[in-house]
Amino acid sequence: MIQIGQELRTWRGAVRHRLDPKRPPLLGWQVPLIGCGVQIGRHGPGWLLDQVKRRGFPLTLYVMGKEITFGGDPEYARFFYSAGTEEVSFFEGIKVFPGVGDLVEIGLTGPEGSTLTLEVLRRHLGARISSVGAELDQELSVALREGLASGRAPLLGVLRTAILRLTAHLLLGPDLARDRTFIADLCDFDEATLACLRAPWSRRPVARGLAARGRAVARMRAELEGRGPPTSDAPRDIGDAMRSAAAAAAEAGGPRLSDEIIARDLQGILFGTVANTPAAAAITLHRVLTDPALKRRLEEEQAAVSRERGPTIDAAALKAMPVLNATYLEGLRVYAPMIHIRMTLTPVEIGGYRVPARSLIGFSPYILHRDPAVYEDPEVFDPDRFLAGPRRPAAAPPNSHFVPYGRGIHTCLGRNLARQEIMMSIARLLRDYEVELSDPSPTVADWLTNGIAAPAGAPSLIARPRGASLG
Repeated sequence: MIQIGQELRTWRGAVRHRLDPKRPPLLGWQVPLIGCGVQIGRHGPGWLLDQVKRRGFPLTLYVMGKEITFGGDPEYARFFYSAGTEEVSFFEGIKVFPGVGDLVEIGLTGPEGSTLTLEVLRRHLGARISSVGAELDQELSVALREGLASGRAPLLGVLRTAILRLTAHLLLGPDLARDRTFIADLCDFDEATLACLRAPWSRRPVARGLAARGRAVARMRAELEGRGPPTSDAPRDIGDAMRSAAAAAAEAGGPRLSDEIIARDLQGILFGTVANTPAAAAITLHRVLTDPALKRRLEEEQAAVSRERGPTIDAAALKAMPVLNATYLEGLRVYAPMIHIRMTLTPVEIGGYRVPARSLIGFSPYILHRDPAVYEDPEVFDPDRFLAGPRRPAAAPPNSHFVPYGRGIHTCLGRNLARQEIMMSIARLLRDYEVELSDPSPTVADWLTNGIAAPAGAPSLIARPRGASLG
């Protein structure tokens, strides 16, 4: 009864919004709770793009009991991606979603915008990626060999496991990366968050996710505690760097952060990896494997790079792969998230309308990436548009119309890691395996994910080792 009463109050609020001329136009208010959920579930963000074409910005979606106001003009985009944490909050925006808000722990090591975790990543992540590039490539080779041992494996599943191992290696070293139970718990946690998105009325996925999160955190805490007291020496991984930074902050009079808290924040970083990166790798690889000409170009590029630079695929080798880089960028453009979300902490004005404090606001990379004034034939998957091809961005610099990782002070700190993991995974698969899809049908996207789209229908990879690299 409490839940029904809450849903009715939410719907009543949506009706009042609909009748208020000072608030942005509202879509989906007529259907209690569900709102636009049916249209989005059936048609994905393409439905939202159609609404914007018909009605323009700003507009508010009423979906699953939440109102989310979208803007689209350049001034709104600048505000959305540059506003300080005293004006808009990513953390608070996530918390309002049932299930996912219960499962995803963020901000445990400090206030939003200046958590110890973010500071450590800013200081150490880039150097760590560069220094262990060869180790990551070796870890990836082992992960793919194990995942494809039977010759057939789920496309998204094998990439998710491999990419999680790379991230775990960066954060806490190879022992944790090769702990199959730990990686399985992280995958189970991801499945639970996806189930929350698909069935937000059910508490069963939340219970499953909390159990998986608890097991993963316990394993990370044990790894940290087994290292003894932190030292000021050069950290061997991100976990070491976080413990050292926490000890230094405590000595300076700040709060003492336990290994439990650090482990829980590290688990949040791992979730940030699994929520988007494997999906981006999977749907980009799917496009490659359903386009024989593009696949052939990438295989030829891999052969050339292998001959010139040797067998290791590290950051330097990836820079010598322009076709793969363009394919990666086009994958992010076409399959970008429908929504980046924040919560207003103060009243704001969007397009002449009033949006109260504690309201959800959104910006859509998916819509921005389909601006026909910038991208010719925006629905066409064409990597050559990022290689000065005929469909190249023309009317504006790509960085102002290309925001899969956000922009400004809200840019994702893991974007360079994601790029390396996505490109490295595709490169290593094409170099080491004769690979094809169990179902070579054209790509259909599943937008009901944590972020970027994934291939729909759970396709599988069929892979046969080449026996030796293409070089």
